[in-house]
Amino acid sequence: MMKRKYFLVVLLGFCLAPGVVTAQDSAEVDANFQKPVQADTGRKRSFDSTLFADENVLTNSDYLVRIQKVFQTLNKVPVLAAAFYKLNPVKEKLEESGEALATIRERMGGNPRSLNIRNLQMFRSLLVAIDENGKGYMAALNQFDDRLDNLKKEILELRKDTAI
Repeated sequence: MMKRKYFLVVLLGFCLAPGVVTAQDSAEVDANFQKPVQADTGRKRSFDSTLFADENVLTNSDYLVRIQKVFQTLNKVPVLAAAFYKLNPVKEKLEESGEALATIRERMGGNPRSLNIRNLQMFRSLLVAIDENGKGYMAALNQFDDRLDNLKKEILELRKDTAI
């Protein structure tokens, strides 16, 4: 008896199910336009080559990107020019070194009495200090020169851009 009830319930479920569940049709209807939309049936579609067309026409975004690049490059100029204040102490130190060299040259060339061992050792230590300081100044100037050269190259690259 119990098996019969289950059988009737399952049979009743199968009979009422098609009314509740609708099958998916191959042509769906768009709610806004009420036109049937064809479902993908697995056939090959034609390739739309307009997406990858090679046109030499620049868009607004191309111009904006290039203008942004110009703006960023030209903003580097004041930042680099602000570093010129670091060159004044180097200039002053190089002038002091030049004066020390002139003094040594004057002392060594004039009076032979000034060429004793103590003075020669002092001259040597002064020359070593000038040489060490000169290497530091040279490294700072080379670094600054490299930064200027890089900025110059960037500006020259901007001049080559025909869109600007």
